[in-house]
Amino acid sequence: GDASGQARVDLTLSLPLHLDVQASELRILASAQLRNAGIRSLPGGLDLSDGSFALKVDNSGADLAGRGALDQIPLAIEWRENFADSAPFKRRYRVQGTIDVKALHRLGIDLPVSATGSCEADVSLVESAKGREAELALDLGPLVITVPVLGWQKSKGQAGHLTASVRVPPAGPVRIEAFELASAGLDTAGSLELSLQPMQLERLALTRFRAGRNDGSLDLRRQANRGHQISVRARSVDLAPFLNGQVPLTGSEAGTPTPLVLTLVADRVLFGERGLSNIDLDLVRDAQGWRTGVVQGRLPQGGKVQLRLTAGDHQRELSFTSDDAGDLMDTMEQSNRIQGGKLELKATLLRQVPALEADGRIRVKDFTLLNAPLLARLLTVASLTGIGNLLGGKGIHFDRLDLPFTLRPDRVVVIDKGRMSGSQVGFTVRGRVDIDHDRLDLNGTIVPIYGLNWVLSKVPLVGPFLAGREGEGAFAVTYSVTGPFSEPQISVNPLSVLAPGFIRDLFSDLMNGSSEAVPAIAPK
Repeated sequence: GDASGQARVDLTLSLPLHLDVQASELRILASAQLRNAGIRSLPGGLDLSDGSFALKVDNSGADLAGRGALDQIPLAIEWRENFADSAPFKRRYRVQGTIDVKALHRLGIDLPVSATGSCEADVSLVESAKGREAELALDLGPLVITVPVLGWQKSKGQAGHLTASVRVPPAGPVRIEAFELASAGLDTAGSLELSLQPMQLERLALTRFRAGRNDGSLDLRRQANRGHQISVRARSVDLAPFLNGQVPLTGSEAGTPTPLVLTLVADRVLFGERGLSNIDLDLVRDAQGWRTGVVQGRLPQGGKVQLRLTAGDHQRELSFTSDDAGDLMDTMEQSNRIQGGKLELKATLLRQVPALEADGRIRVKDFTLLNAPLLARLLTVASLTGIGNLLGGKGIHFDRLDLPFTLRPDRVVVIDKGRMSGSQVGFTVRGRVDIDHDRLDLNGTIVPIYGLNWVLSKVPLVGPFLAGREGEGAFAVTYSVTGPFSEPQISVNPLSVLAPGFIRDLFSDLMNGSSEAVPAIAPK
């Protein structure tokens, strides 16, 4: 009948059989040309219309071949139907044509990447007692494909293809036994399993994955607790998308982290232009956040980095160490701010869900500060230009940095009794850093010629009188830094210069001091 179903033809043949002729000996062969043909409610709820087909029927089955519109998509169509129960399959479909990505979605075919445009498709589907098997081949040349998580994009006209072999058994997960996706800058192959009720990924095995600066293999399995176990072996891994927020680190559903066991062995892990080498990572996450973990690696100049996370009854303890703080900062921030230094960070993670809350302390020993625009401006405003000029030259050496901090759930970092000291200058700092609103509210003391001040503070009787609060010294300038990261206001109190400690404390409370706007600097 036609697509509207208003016409039909019934044909009945009555053939008298000779007594010596068996029904199995009867041979039937028929053919017809069908025009303006249609079929309603094919498998998947699709309709076929505007068909022009050649039909052949014999004892073994029927063959239909021609062109038609499947869900309004013009296609070349082949259909084989076997009549015998002993046949290797019951029916087989094959469709070929140019298909828009939106039409693919209507057909139930979802590409594993975000794409726009159309592609050339060749799809075969075989139904048998064992279930359904499909072969998919797509020419991706006409498509525009973007994968922000990998920093990869394929423009229209660039060669590319996707092939897949799919098995849908009567019961159990759908198996894509082999797939391959390749284009300019992207090459991946593997297999996966999907359960249908509910639809969820059971396993993904990438035997080959190359995209941008990522090159390795991956095995992902769903666990009984609805979490996942992921194992990665790689020559290189690019973590820049995670650090800049393109990929969320929580992996959460409705704010609750998904349980995860993650292992990674990589020759190199990149954060930008630089990275760590010889990475060995083992992390475990539960519903409260990251629970335990060990991370070890090497810095570009050979220094070691190590992270350990342990779980207590109600909180997690984090320890991070590096024997070259300067190389670590250069690697992570891609900026040469300090040289040398042994870094130790210890923190108690009080809570990770719904927001991270922690108490901790950062210590750095024996380092040289080279590039700190805000600090250089602060020294200039405090009339310590000579010391500030060192930041643009050979740098200022510091013996230690000690920075206690509290990270609040509203992403405000509270600093109390922070100190940085060297033979030429020392600093104290306390206050707040509002990360979400990009604002600083810090104050403290600058102590020039810190070594001399330290000696004076040890003089019996008058030492405590001159030195004031711990870490400040006898000759000092109080300061404050307030405002947005990009344009903070710096204020110093000149009346505190050369004042004994208790007088300086009084002046810092009563005097506004002088202020100067600081030119825009990088948020770092």
